[in-house]
Amino acid sequence: MRLRGSRCGAGSRGRGAVLLVVLLPLVLALPAAGSQVPARATGTATIVIHGQGRVTSEPAGAIDCPGRCTLAFAGSTQLTLRAAAATGWEIEQLAFCVNVDVCTVALGDFTYNLDVYFRPRAELQLWPRGEGSIAVSPQPADDRGLPAAPTCNRENAFEGTGCRFYYLPGTRVTATASADPGSTFLGWSAQQCAGTVPCTVTMSRDDVSLVARFTPLEVRVIKEGLPTGTVVSEPPGISCPPTCTARFPAGTRVTLVARPDPATPFVSWKFGCTVAPTDPNRCVLVATNRPNWVGIALGEDDEIGVPTNLSVLFDVTREGQGDVLGRQLDCGGTCERKYGFGAEEELRARPAGGWRFTAWRGACAKQPTCRLYVGPVTSVAARFTENLVPQLLSVAASGKKQGRKLTARLSVTHAAQVRLQLRRVGKTKLLAERRSPLKGGANAVVLPVPAGVAAGKLRLTIAVSDGLGGGRTWNREVKVGA
Repeated sequence: MRLRGSRCGAGSRGRGAVLLVVLLPLVLALPAAGSQVPARATGTATIVIHGQGRVTSEPAGAIDCPGRCTLAFAGSTQLTLRAAAATGWEIEQLAFCVNVDVCTVALGDFTYNLDVYFRPRAELQLWPRGEGSIAVSPQPADDRGLPAAPTCNRENAFEGTGCRFYYLPGTRVTATASADPGSTFLGWSAQQCAGTVPCTVTMSRDDVSLVARFTPLEVRVIKEGLPTGTVVSEPPGISCPPTCTARFPAGTRVTLVARPDPATPFVSWKFGCTVAPTDPNRCVLVATNRPNWVGIALGEDDEIGVPTNLSVLFDVTREGQGDVLGRQLDCGGTCERKYGFGAEEELRARPAGGWRFTAWRGACAKQPTCRLYVGPVTSVAARFTENLVPQLLSVAASGKKQGRKLTARLSVTHAAQVRLQLRRVGKTKLLAERRSPLKGGANAVVLPVPAGVAAGKLRLTIAVSDGLGGGRTWNREVKVGA
């Protein structure tokens, strides 16, 4: 007999070990440690481990698996089991235990295979937003730790969860998107994956969300209330009823217009769009999801169930020292949050003392404030740069004839570049120039004076920049000899 049960282990994430128990009616004591199995033994229990972990018994001695995974017993007995996942794994199910921490298995006169499922800890959530699929490599595991088909498409991507694949922490996963006929792949949701080439993510966290963006996308209207009245769209495509679904290019701003029966003018937008402030019969959405659901009651009020919406993990990588604050996100030790797909977010960067915000990387590049829809975007990066604080310590002329030179001594807090330019005082003609990298701390930069430059007063321009908006320029008069 092979016993299997429903999923268990909910709420166990993060525990090193899980003790699981099921009570069944007939219970006798386990034979004492060291005693011989009676000749009348009529049953065996075999622990079958899937994935990586260990199962032991309480009291100790009967089971220690892998190693000793089979127990022979006489008549009826009970066996208490403890499961401990290996590093990088989690307990998903022990035997037929369900949502409990302690489980004692009562055994009768049969042969039992008690299955224990461990799965890799890091979860990759995939979502093909639109008409297409995502293939991943290496092959993932399913939620029981068993090999899963390495493709996420409309058939196995559930609207509330997407596809959930599991890997050991640190695994590098490459995802490749393929558009269905009539659809176009636009790119990835992750800031580190530009363009439409395959995207590689490292499972550095327990949860990672990745969305492949396709176009066009469907808008679907659910109309309830009285059978009279219609809903139309701008741009055209929806005239509901009978046409309550239409496809629009991803990112299209779609306005839905309610046209109730004049005899029953009641209009109630339930979900999926934002009512126009100047006209309650108009409601606006941006096509971001697969599909975009909109609920409306016309003529009389009616309850409309909200279709299941996907939730994704959105994260912000901070480069340098600073913080990021959003409508729903407030970065602390970690900078991530679960959002409903299509939620609007607005992020502001706040540099730490001595630092400045220099750029967003990803969907908000070149924006001072990062405004985005979560889901089509699952990650961005905020870059903070330490203030350069350049200081000109000294400028000195030395040498004679062919060995004349100017030495500028400078100090900066981090790597930068300097440009030295030499001119006659009051003149624009460039006599000499040098560009040189600077390292953090004190630096000495030498500019040779060309042999043809006559002795006298010259103007030295010293310009320091880190290429990120930090820098300073000095002009100094120097006297060079013959």
